[in-house]
Amino acid sequence: MHLEGCLSGRKGSTRNALFGFTRTGGSNPSPSVSTLIFIICFMNKSEDESYFDGRLIELIGWEIIGFLITSLTFGICYPWAICNIYKWEARHTVVEGKRMVFNGTASELFILWIKWWFFCVITFGIYKLWINIDLKKWRVKHTSFVD
Repeated sequence: MHLEGCLSGRKGSTRNALFGFTRTGGSNPSPSVSTLIFIICFMNKSEDESYFDGRLIELIGWEIIGFLITSLTFGICYPWAICNIYKWEARHTVVEGKRMVFNGTASELFILWIKWWFFCVITFGIYKLWINIDLKKWRVKHTSFVD
């Protein structure tokens, strides 16, 4: 398999190497490396494979909706926006052939949010160092595999 065409910049060779076949000197075409990688990675999915199948446009949509709702409620619904992103991420995540699900609720997170802000106020912001860890613990606690 030859990628010299891509590396040397000959006209048309990049397209051939990326999307089709390259010639190895004879008249028989051989598959390019990227074609083989595509076949191996995307055409050969097994049940024990882990992957993420979410699309960027979906994430952007959830982030815009979350931003708008959070802005309109002056931050009160921020836990709702976070939970929706977590649910979207889990819904599109497959680990070893098993799809994940997030079952946390915005009301649970809102109660934690109030507690975290209270501790931040009484410790002059020092407790903020622990908020990311507590949030990750809560997220993992409410993430599981679909039955």
